[in-house]
Amino acid sequence: MIEKGKKKEKKKRNVTDFKKDNSLCISKNLKSDITFIKTNNNEIHYFGIKQDIEKINNNNNNNNKKEKNLKLEKFSDEIIDIVSGGAHSIFLTKDNNVYSKGSNKNGQLGLKNTVKGVNVPTMLLFFKDIKILSVSAGINFNFAIDEYNNVFSWGNNEFGQLAFDPEQNQMISIPTQVDTLSNLDIKEIQCSYGFAVAKTFDNQLIAWGLNDKGQLGTKSNCKSEWYPALLDIKSFRDESIQEYSVGYDHVICITELGDLYGFGSNQFGQLAQDPNRLGYQPFFTSPRLLIDSKSKISITTVATGLHYTICITDRGEMIVCGSNKYGCLGIDKKYNKIFKFVKHPNFSHSSKKKPFPCIQILAALHHVVCKLGDDSIYAWGVNNNNNKEDKQQIIYTPIQIDLDVDELF
Repeated sequence: MIEKGKKKEKKKRNVTDFKKDNSLCISKNLKSDITFIKTNNNEIHYFGIKQDIEKINNNNNNNNKKEKNLKLEKFSDEIIDIVSGGAHSIFLTKDNNVYSKGSNKNGQLGLKNTVKGVNVPTMLLFFKDIKILSVSAGINFNFAIDEYNNVFSWGNNEFGQLAFDPEQNQMISIPTQVDTLSNLDIKEIQCSYGFAVAKTFDNQLIAWGLNDKGQLGTKSNCKSEWYPALLDIKSFRDESIQEYSVGYDHVICITELGDLYGFGSNQFGQLAQDPNRLGYQPFFTSPRLLIDSKSKISITTVATGLHYTICITDRGEMIVCGSNKYGCLGIDKKYNKIFKFVKHPNFSHSSKKKPFPCIQILAALHHVVCKLGDDSIYAWGVNNNNNKEDKQQIIYTPIQIDLDVDELF
């Protein structure tokens, strides 16, 4: 349990402390249905489901020009990170400035709550004299971490997802320092719908917010917990957490030895737990071992979306499980749900042509984008950005995107 009021000596950090290894990258948070791509000439392009793009642009009409992808306005400073929560996006620049764009219905832009929304990136003046090194976004809420590991949150707090008591604050429209997190040496925060999970610099996990499907992993049966709780390391056989990914209502973790654990909802097989197996449950309130590295393979990276999980093994192969209703597994549409991990036919060494390994993968609510070792970009899932709203286009087989890509967000 986290001790209240316990102070730690502040250590000044820089942006490289919050960067992942370049060899394998994962999505930092659930990005709704928009993907941002930075090209090699520093242009930012974005694409996704039409309705979500209109929300990001704070535009409610349906007369947008039909384009293959949209280009973001030029920034005076280089963008180093973009996070999105469906109806809004947060931008972090090289000079540590923070910008927001989109709807402000829940105060998620960090501007005055009288502002309904903005359609151009607007600087958050609150952080003008604060050096922000990391940002993260959930659905209608956000977190930021400064150089002294102080944590700030703003937006919707219905379930305590901002780590404040929701009985006192249902919404916080201006970034506010979170004392319960600012002394814990937080390295990363990933957010989803109503909850968040953080990893410390000593590789422990802390969770708070909505817990109706056990997605906090704390063994608690409470529907929500606003006060951050430390996950018991014994749940991971005393192994530290190297990587993790937060889905809509489930979480997947990779330990230092390459073991894979999961907790939260398994309703669609996103935890790879077969309903025909003895002891099957629709959700798990504590971490469950999914893949033991002592058996056959170990996992190096993971990405999670609405109700699905995608992993990369130490052999460079992609394995998938969960719901394929929207084509997010990238396999034949005859498979609606998969309750166990299977090799992806396009990205495994059993393919006729040995593929380049996947070095970066982003999982949104209804689509997936991955970057291979030869810098090629592939995507699959829902693709109804330029289609009539009453006809949903789903791409089940990965297709290549023709862009000179430097980085995915």
